[in-house]
Amino acid sequence: MARPKIALIGAGQIGGTLAHLIGLKELGDVVLFDIAEGIPQGKALEEDVAAYHGVKRAVAVASGTDALHLALLAAGIKRGDEVITSPFTFIATAEAISYIGAVPVFVDIHPDTFNLDVESVRRNLSPRTKAILVPDIFGQGAELDALMALARERG
Repeated sequence: MARPKIALIGAGQIGGTLAHLIGLKELGDVVLFDIAEGIPQGKALEEDVAAYHGVKRAVAVASGTDALHLALLAAGIKRGDEVITSPFTFIATAEAISYIGAVPVFVDIHPDTFNLDVESVRRNLSPRTKAILVPDIFGQGAELDALMALARERG
């Protein structure tokens, strides 16, 4: 069974990077987007967002943390799986990983950009590694092409 593709809208740079790393070139079956709690038109908003993006459904969440959590679940990450990420980011990144029982594996950051160091990611891959959660720091994009190539090598 194929995993649904997910787009994260309004979940910040972390969410956008996750969407890119789990293979989103185009929108798939689900859109997660971050909205303020308490919007009474939530269902209509979800329907409108899904229709706008041409997907089956959209899910409104209360925060970027919720979006990361749901995206990890939808990507098939489970208890005991390892997810490589940065120690130099907002706590929500590691929190979303830990909340589902997966293990955050912190790798070195590049001294110039503060983003994940690709070679450190490579050295820390293990048979239990199931994902790489890549935050962009200070508006500097991470080396997504190199990280995607590494993820493809790994399968």
